[in-house]
Amino acid sequence: MNTTRPSISTFIQARSVGDGTARPAPGLVRAGTARRPGFTLVELLVVIGIIGMITAIAVPTIFGAIASARNAKTKAELDMLHMALMNYKNEYGSFPPANMQGLWASNQVNKSHAAYKHLVRIFPRLSEATAGNTSPYYALSQLSPAQALVFWLYGFYDNPEYPLTNGGTPGNRTKFFDFDESRLYAASVYQFNGTPQAFAARGSAAASGFSPYPVYFTGHPSCGLPYVYFESRCYDDGPGSDIAYAAMNAAGDTSIATTYMNSLPPANGTWAQQHMAADTFQLIAAGKDGLYGGSSINKAAYPAATSYSLTWNNSTTTYPSVKDPVNGRGHADNLTNFADRILADAIDSAKSQ
Repeated sequence: MNTTRPSISTFIQARSVGDGTARPAPGLVRAGTARRPGFTLVELLVVIGIIGMITAIAVPTIFGAIASARNAKTKAELDMLHMALMNYKNEYGSFPPANMQGLWASNQVNKSHAAYKHLVRIFPRLSEATAGNTSPYYALSQLSPAQALVFWLYGFYDNPEYPLTNGGTPGNRTKFFDFDESRLYAASVYQFNGTPQAFAARGSAAASGFSPYPVYFTGHPSCGLPYVYFESRCYDDGPGSDIAYAAMNAAGDTSIATTYMNSLPPANGTWAQQHMAADTFQLIAAGKDGLYGGSSINKAAYPAATSYSLTWNNSTTTYPSVKDPVNGRGHADNLTNFADRILADAIDSAKSQ
C-alpha cells in the first residue's frame, strides 16, 4: 500500500474551479504572491501636505539661523577692529585720521592736514618725500574712509625716517590687526566728489590702475562692500565737516555710508556730540542687503524708532530712524561698533527693556 502523502503544491493544484484554473486552497497563499498594501491618493496628499508645512516652518528658521551666524561673525570682527583702533590710540596717543581730503595740494603735501601732523608727531624724524607724484602722501590723499582703516591698522615699517615706504626696500610692518588677506580687495582711487569707489581682486587686470591701498570686505558673500571707518574728526566742526563714503556693491548699486546721528545727545552738546560715538569713531559694516544707506547722502538717527529732528544754528533738520523702511533704506541691517546687533534689532531690544 502506497502511503506517500501528496505534497502541498499537488494539493493546491487539485483544487480548481470550473474554468480549469488552479486556485489556492483557502488559507494558503502561493509563495511570493502576497498582496502588499499601498498608499491611497488621499494618504499621499496628506503626507505631501505635512512635508510642505514642515518645510515652510523650517526653511525660514534655517536661513534665519544662517543670517544670525553671519551677523555674529561680522559683529565679532567689528569688535576686534574696534579693539585694534583702541590699541593704536594706546600706542600713538590718538586715533588715526579717516578723512584724507585736502592732504595734497599744489603737488605737495598739506602740512597743516591732520594726517600729516599725526605722522610727524608719532615719527619726529619723518623724512618721506613731501612733493611730487612719487610722494607717499599723494597716494594717501586719495584714500577713502574704508582704505584709511586698512592703511593705519596695517602698521608701519620699523624705520623712524621712512615708516611709510621703508626707503623703497622690502620689509615687514608691525600690524595692529591680522587681516584675512583673501578679503583685502583693490579699490579705485577715491575722489571725495560722490563718485562711488569700485573694487577688484588684487593682482587682476581690472585692478591694474587702482590705488595701491586696499579695502577690507566683510565676510558676507552677497554684500560686496568693505568696512568703513569715521573717526570723530570727521564730525567735529559742524554739519559741513561730515564726510560720506560712496561705493558700488556687488550688484552694481551705489551705496553711501555716512555717520550716524545720536537721537539722545546731551543737552547743549557740541556738533560732535550729536553723533554716535562722539569721542571715538564709528565703524560701519553693510548688512545682507549690500547697502550702507541709499544712493544719495541720507544720514539716519539712532536709537530713535521714529524720525529725529535736530535744530542747529537756527536750522532744523529731520533725520529718519534707521528703522524707517523708506527714508532709512539700507540702514536697518547694518552693523556698527556702537550697537551689539543689527541696528533695527538693537532698537527693538532697547525698547523691550
